[in-house]
Amino acid sequence: MSTRDRTRDPLFSAGDETEGPDGPAATRDDGGRAAGDDDLIRDDADYDDGDDDDYVDGDGDDDDDAADDDDDAGVTFAAVAVRQDTAWTVRTLRDRALRGLDDLLADLRSLRSEGVVLGFVCVDDDWCALVRPVPGGVRVLLSDATAALDDDLAADILDELDVDVPSEEEADETDEPWPEGEFDMLEDLGVGEQILSVIFDDEDLYASDQLIRVAEELGLGDELSDLVDGCDPGDA
Repeated sequence: MSTRDRTRDPLFSAGDETEGPDGPAATRDDGGRAAGDDDLIRDDADYDDGDDDDYVDGDGDDDDDAADDDDDAGVTFAAVAVRQDTAWTVRTLRDRALRGLDDLLADLRSLRSEGVVLGFVCVDDDWCALVRPVPGGVRVLLSDATAALDDDLAADILDELDVDVPSEEEADETDEPWPEGEFDMLEDLGVGEQILSVIFDDEDLYASDQLIRVAEELGLGDELSDLVDGCDPGDA
């Protein structure tokens, strides 16, 4: 997330400055009003008025609202990669694909492709999943089982794997990655269990980066990376 200059913002013209305890602290507009009430400048007024003040969240108002929450949200998307012969195509899926596994599978299977179909899911850049429809079923891999405590799609994936949702206590007791699923699901595509284990056990990677790493192994890294770059935080 980009960080604005917390002492001066170029969007606001210079004016008379007032002195705070540590030197110049607030800029007054032509009407003599302290600009800290509703601007992107961090100053004494930000602490005095008790409001949101937007000096970092940047949605242009003085309210603590959903737009402010979006500033901290990570990337969310559902995408599908389809391979015909040796060529991959990647595109986003409708938002409904994130509601649950049935909705996601319905969208993936509606493509009616004779080639490989692979779903990529990322939620708030916090967790991700691979979902691959196969004849007679589906193969899945979830990056973090604790996501099932708060998300229906993640819970559906664990149910498909016949894995219990972790308890709140179990989730609180670990800071380590908790992937669950079929690590050999891409073996026939040249991406073995060991490679997926390394990627999904890496706690330093964001969820979108994990998916891009998988895509790179499959030969479609640029395509998925471009899709991720086009997603705004909080999308879907």
